[in-house]
Amino acid sequence: MKRYVYVMICFVGILLCLTGCSIGLETGNIGGDFVNPHRVDTGCEYHLPEDGVCAECGAAIQDSQGLEFALSEDGTYYICVGIGTCTDTQIVIPAQYEQKPVAAIGNSAFAECTRIKSFVLPDGILSIGEEAFKSCRKCEHFQIPDMVEAVGKGAFKHCKQLKEFRIPIALQEIPDEMLEGCYRLKTVVMPETVRVIGSHSFDNCQSLEVIELPSQLTEIGSYAFYQCTKLQKLLIPTSVQAIGQGAFDESTNINEVVYRGSLADWLKIDFGSKGNPMTVCDRVLIEGAVLPETVVIPTGITELKNYSFDGSKTVKSIMLHNGIEAKNVPSLAFYGCPSLTDLYIETTQDKINSFKKTVYFSGNIHYITEGDS
Repeated sequence: MKRYVYVMICFVGILLCLTGCSIGLETGNIGGDFVNPHRVDTGCEYHLPEDGVCAECGAAIQDSQGLEFALSEDGTYYICVGIGTCTDTQIVIPAQYEQKPVAAIGNSAFAECTRIKSFVLPDGILSIGEEAFKSCRKCEHFQIPDMVEAVGKGAFKHCKQLKEFRIPIALQEIPDEMLEGCYRLKTVVMPETVRVIGSHSFDNCQSLEVIELPSQLTEIGSYAFYQCTKLQKLLIPTSVQAIGQGAFDESTNINEVVYRGSLADWLKIDFGSKGNPMTVCDRVLIEGAVLPETVVIPTGITELKNYSFDGSKTVKSIMLHNGIEAKNVPSLAFYGCPSLTDLYIETTQDKINSFKKTVYFSGNIHYITEGDS
């Protein structure tokens, strides 16, 4: 009987020992406090690397294994071209591969990787290819180094769980379709270095609430902010020279647009059809106010542009000074002004016929010549 009890006690002891080892193997804690770099029980949804550990949960961060790479044509660096055999849900791209720097992400490298929750790119990355991360539908976070100076078309489009995005400082041109269809995107941090916002860049970003345009921005592409239905306020810098077709079309909740420049600056902007924010917002402030009932074209302006007044409901008459030639008044200069009824043109008698032949205006045209009171 005693022998039987002894055998049972030994059996239970061995069983407990094996169970403890099994638990230790699963949690990565055998022989100390080792932390699995890709553990999912840390409490944070995705890791935020800082000095080799996650700033949120303290987990050690290690490079993802099994990613696919291709050597550049000149043989000096590697391009990350695909997910390969990697099964991580939080991708950490290494800074080096086979003793050479990883300096680029290839076209469509991670497109349609629908299980990935976050990507961390190393500081040496300089370029990101077209549609590199397109349709990573579960991805919530991208950590992109400020050294990135080129991003391809549609690189992050349709990343539908993305809520925040920080554009790298070295990037001067936001490519076409960069964040198109990221409909949960609320905040974009845009550095002062950005000069161009490409076509459809933020198209259908329906949750975008705030966008601060950089002070040196020169161009806003066609449909750049199309259907950004939660966007409420815009500040447009004086530096902007062109706003493309439908740039803010269907962004129906914009209730105020503040233009930093003067009326003369505004009249120099090249607008595409429905590119003028007046087409979606009644409160476009130029020199601190909406356009008055009578707009007097400043003397420094010798050429008008198409769509400068498109959408304005306040303008009833416009006065042109004698420094504006008929050939410099394009056919759509006064397009889209439902309240505009009168055009006053200061000119000489011999130039009236030129205006009659070239100026398209359905309202009343009044010619003011020398000697008229």
